[in-house]
Amino acid sequence: MDAADQHGELPSLSGEAGSTDARLVDLLRETCRRGGWTYAEVWVPAPEMGTLELHPLWYGDASSGRHFRPPTERLAFVPGTGLPGKAWHERRMVLVPDLADDPHFARPTAASRAGLGSGAAVPVLDDSEVTMVLAFFGPGEPARLAAMRESVTRLAERLGNGVPARSSRS
Repeated sequence: MDAADQHGELPSLSGEAGSTDARLVDLLRETCRRGGWTYAEVWVPAPEMGTLELHPLWYGDASSGRHFRPPTERLAFVPGTGLPGKAWHERRMVLVPDLADDPHFARPTAASRAGLGSGAAVPVLDDSEVTMVLAFFGPGEPARLAAMRESVTRLAERLGNGVPARSSRS
């Protein structure tokens, strides 16, 4: 990866309403590419239910799509539970370097089958309200963790959520 790739701009979420989904997919793809993440998903608040629900947009490789996406489609998170729910509740990026060490992770079997060992979630804020949570998953290889952390930290800063990353158990 050359210096331009490492330090180039991430796609923006602002702009015309009709192209928000396309920009969001670009944002997921670029963050995955830069950090070595292999799967990304979007969660949106459902105020009437008090939960985060899975948005249809996602980005990932074939293994993630086959093993991780189907069990994810049945989930919803309340504030503070699961990786997306924790980022939603805390309004800050949450990084879990080793999903296997997290007793509260909701999808351990699916993650293992898909080769996913690390995770991060980044809330997208509009004023002080969380409008969505972007979650990223990738291999739990220590050698890749620095690049993974950097990519989601840059994303959080880009989205105006420049709160320092916090390693956590989801």
